[in-house]
Amino acid sequence: MTTTGRRRWLPLHALTALTCALFWVAFAPTGPAQADDCLVLDPVTGQITYVCNGDEPGEPGGPGDEGGGGSNGPSCDLKPPGTFCVGPNSCYWRDSVVPFAPPKSPPPTPDAEWKVRVCIGANLAESFDAIWIDPANPPTPPLIDQAWTAIGQLAPPVGELSVNPTTRSLVSLPTWFWADGLSGDDLTGSSAFGLVAIATPDYIEVDPGDGSGAVQCPWTTAQSDTCSHAYERSSATRGRASVDGHDAYAASGTPVWSLAFELNGNPINIPGAPPEFRGQTMDAGVWVAESQAVVTSRR
Repeated sequence: MTTTGRRRWLPLHALTALTCALFWVAFAPTGPAQADDCLVLDPVTGQITYVCNGDEPGEPGGPGDEGGGGSNGPSCDLKPPGTFCVGPNSCYWRDSVVPFAPPKSPPPTPDAEWKVRVCIGANLAESFDAIWIDPANPPTPPLIDQAWTAIGQLAPPVGELSVNPTTRSLVSLPTWFWADGLSGDDLTGSSAFGLVAIATPDYIEVDPGDGSGAVQCPWTTAQSDTCSHAYERSSATRGRASVDGHDAYAASGTPVWSLAFELNGNPINIPGAPPEFRGQTMDAGVWVAESQAVVTSRR
């Protein structure tokens, strides 16, 4: 693979793009927060809608707090009827508080309501907590959770991996790759608390599909030789794709944006936040044939 610019062969860890809207729930637990990996109840709609990621304890804090953890995915095995995690336990909210008693602590505000949280432990034993919920005064979530919220609001365009030659390529002939339908513009997404994620076009990760491995090409959105690859063997009997009825290499390209964050217009570093945002992988078939020389005799 030939690229103009830097060339890096490191495989990058995938970033699971979040696609749901994220909300912070306001409740005063009876003890410290168990984990930031959770799905929790939106006290306004009554729906389980918030997704937070991380595996370190984190308390709600002000705009300057960093808080939160660093890994992806829930911290527990979500077994029905559980819908969110509190540490290793699968939990859910009861629809009715009867016959439970309200929290012993006074309500934080006159409008606060209380709900019963049920958690299922590893031995399937259930524990119950009565918790005040104040929809009018939600605490500010840790910055790492705000970062995931902002990333979830990014809406990357879907591109198409284009190649040249468009039909048949030849062994040792450079084949060009570029991403149609993408632009060089930044993407932005924001949380409800003012944190903004800024995704800047960085590179296209291209895998020619012949087993040579993926490489990082410059961000190329128009026909150009800045990202090219010379196939060493034909795709006959080797390719997993098809072009015009011929075996073809299954090439792929993934656009990658670098991530930065701003809070109230000022750049901010968020420990644990991902450095990159990966878009949807684009596929293309590349038909590669052997080049042949024809020798004719003169009379």
